[in-house]
Amino acid sequence: MFAKRLPTNGNWSKYTGPLGTISVEAFARLSPRGQKRYQILRNIFFTLPGAFMYFILNPRLNWALGSVKFMLHMIKTKLRHPRTPVRAIACDFTTPYWKSGTEYWHMFGNNVVLLGIWWAASAHFGAAAFFTVYLASLILGGAVGIIIFTIQHNFESSYASDDAHWDYYRAALEGTSYLTLPAIANWFSADIAYHHVHHLSAGIPNYRLAACHREYAHLFGAVKRIRLRDVAQSFKFILWDTEQRKIVSVAQFRRMQGEALALAA
Repeated sequence: MFAKRLPTNGNWSKYTGPLGTISVEAFARLSPRGQKRYQILRNIFFTLPGAFMYFILNPRLNWALGSVKFMLHMIKTKLRHPRTPVRAIACDFTTPYWKSGTEYWHMFGNNVVLLGIWWAASAHFGAAAFFTVYLASLILGGAVGIIIFTIQHNFESSYASDDAHWDYYRAALEGTSYLTLPAIANWFSADIAYHHVHHLSAGIPNYRLAACHREYAHLFGAVKRIRLRDVAQSFKFILWDTEQRKIVSVAQFRRMQGEALALAA
């Protein structure tokens, strides 16, 4: 049985999006250099190296590092306590790389199969030719995926609550955007643009999302419309205003700081 996954859309104390959005308080505590670094790493162009890290490097690296640490833990503990059963030693191991033994074996199987495919494809096509096409396509596709998921929740005044004030319906209607994409783009992306409908009812299959949106269009007046030309602009909204419960830009945060100082003077 799978545990029921609780919704986190709009609850920024549980899920901070693909960009790892931080609160205005956390941003204010950063040094000027740290604030600049935070902004640079959330620039839309950094989705390209981000895709490489997220889809290619990190899954392999986390599995390898975790496996090495696990083996070292097993060897060291067995040498210190030879009578301790192997299963008990394994159960005593904790790591941030996986949550359970089942998850580890999923990682193991995925990586072994993928590395095998890399080896076979390199042997057939040549390593340079294969990895040129493979990396280019995966990085570009991954970057597009990161961009889409970001702008579906990071935009001007997007609803962003904490546990205490979180509201399911406001999160779906005010914390999720509707991407007005060309029909062909909707087809290739499995109607991911209708993300607000998905968050209202995750049980609706993707091929029914557009029809649901049309039938209940009168309910979606508060849903933010984002067009392709608005995509880059949406990447400016990278801070969580915990008091107003919305996503703001660094420029808006600076203005709020200035207004607060003026009132205090």
